[in-house]
Amino acid sequence: MRSRSCNPEIFYPVASPVAHTFAGFWTFLLLTARLRVRLVTACRLYLPQLVLLVLLANLADIDFLF
Repeated sequence: MRSRSCNPEIFYPVASPVAHTFAGFWTFLLLTARLRVRLVTACRLYLPQLVLLVLLANLADIDFLF
């Protein structure tokens, strides 16, 4: 049986959803510090949007679950 060689041209680099999640979270922290808003207040106010953004950022990996 002949093993299949790995063709590097078929692998395209993609951005990591986890990295996007961390980048978005750090951006959120920087904006709250810049606007001088308490973090707890900002989290409570923007929690639905944060959850939605985390879900959207990780949507690319959902196909691995099924």
